[in-house]
Amino acid sequence: MNRLAAVTRRLWFGLNPELRKSRFHTQKGQYTLGSLSQAADFAAALATGFARKAAGIRPVLSWITFPAMRFLRARITRETRVFEWGCGMSTLWYERRCR
Repeated sequence: MNRLAAVTRRLWFGLNPELRKSRFHTQKGQYTLGSLSQAADFAAALATGFARKAAGIRPVLSWITFPAMRFLRARITRETRVFEWGCGMSTLWYERRCR
């Protein structure tokens, strides 16, 4: 199996393909994409995962879910003060949005 096929399979099924049909399903087999925003979040997660795994690109995204990022984007401004305990991409993500 070539590298692109291996990366695509891993992104589609995850690390343990025997646990679920695809990333669109829970371990119990239930389909998870119930809305357009969930489908958009999945597409964004798939694209950033592919960029990271296949191309070595590390997008500056906090390690929180896309719905949580939307929630925070709607509430924080450049004037918002944030104490973030951690390191890595979350720190960079907050740095670009608040002080």
